[in-house]
Amino acid sequence: MTGIVLSWYLSIQKVVDVKAIAYYANSNICLIHAKFMIYRKAARKKL
Repeated sequence: MTGIVLSWYLSIQKVVDVKAIAYYANSNICLIHAKFMIYRKAARKKL
């Protein structure tokens, strides 16, 4: 009984970890993209 619960808990943890990693990766990509866009706008103004 405890083995089933433990394996179920571990599988949920894996899913949560994957979702967390995907979320952090997504937000980092968005931040980099935003910085890049701001940089491009600034470069355009200088030119």
